Amino acid sequence: MKSAFIAGLAAFANAGVVHEHFAETNLICNLCKDVMSHANSNNEEAIDEIFKLFPKLSERMNAFYGSNSIDFTQPERTCSSMNLCEGNETIHHLLLEEQPLDLEKHVEFVNSNPHSAWKASAPKRFNGMSRKEVKKMMGTVVDPDWVVRAPHVKQVVESDMPGAIPTEFFVATNWPLCASTINLSRDQSNCGSCWAHGTTEAFNDRLCISTNGSF
Repeated sequence: MKSAFIAGLAAFANAGVVHEHFAETNLICNLCKDVMSHANSNNEEAIDEIFKLFPKLSERMNAFYGSNSIDFTQPERTCSSMNLCEGNETIHHLLLEEQPLDLEKHVEFVNSNPHSAWKASAPKRFNGMSRKEVKKMMGTVVDPDWVVRAPHVKQVVESDMPGAIPTEFFVATNWPLCASTINLSRDQSNCGSCWAHGTTEAFNDRLCISTNGSF
């Protein structure tokens, strides 16, 4: 089993950067380390589950043959050597990461596009931020090859419902006593636990609604 993905790891050795997007780079690195750890314990079932969720990973790992640089007891080091995790950045790269970003050129790029449906501006919170600082907040995977596909959900049509479906529904208007809670959007800054923030916000809203605003 180990030989099946050892070959694929070697394929990345000369592939350049791990991925053009920051979130995907983190994801690929963690997946690689997970596969290495499962391989070290001969947990083929866990590896198959990862490959099932990420067929692109399976495709890359099984597309090439042969490597003598695999150490299953050192997942991170091995994945870095195979260019599946970032590592050994050059001094030039490190200096660029520390340079303040020029966001105005991005603003101009969007606003000069005649087909753009919105106008961009540079928020003050990003003033003077370096690429390294901004990248910490970029935690969304956008590449379709690395997105986990959700199971099929049945589409509900109006005929399936006991009553008419409203054309619009605003929760804060429907429960005005909870408007301040519902309308609150916390700034999670560079905290990567968006799942915790989202869950907490949903709980806050439901608790307020269920107690008619008394809690």
